[in-house]
Order: sequence, then structure tokens, then C-alpha cells
Amino acid sequence: MKLLIVIGMVIIFVSAFFILLTIDSIIKGDLRCVPGEEGKMICSIEDVGFGFILKTIMVGFFILIDIVAVYLIATNVMPGTYFVKRGGKDF
Repeated sequence: MKLLIVIGMVIIFVSAFFILLTIDSIIKGDLRCVPGEEGKMICSIEDVGFGFILKTIMVGFFILIDIVAVYLIATNVMPGTYFVKRGGKDF
């Protein structure tokens, strides 16, 4: 049981790291920001191409991995809760 929690937490940590790395890449590569009036930054997306779409899909994929990992941990760590009840029976 502890091994499952450790593996799940490592998956979540690595996935969150790659989410932040991908978002940083999107901000640095695809957003162009210039200082506007009163010190406000005005940002716009320069090139919405294949790279931008691929990075956005990767962020969604990593978020999906996080959700699945949390669900699997919750179903195995908390038996007898609504996560595991199906058809009135606990697995």
C-alpha cells in the first residue's frame, strides 16, 4: 500500500513539474509582452501554430495523468468510500 502511494506521488510530482515547464515554454516562446501605460504589461499570442497547440495538448495530457493518479490512489487508500462502491458492493 505504501509503495502505491509513493509511486502515485512521484507520478503526480513529475507530471506537475512538466506542466509548469510546458507553461513556462509557452509563456517564453509564444507570448509577446510589452510594457504599456502605467506600468501594465500587455501580452498577446504571436503565432498560434502547431507548436502552441501541441504544448497545450501536452498540458491537458499531464493534467489528465494527475487526475487518474489521484483517483487510483484514492480508490486504493480509502476503501469503503464512494470511490469504490459500485452496484452496492465494495470491491
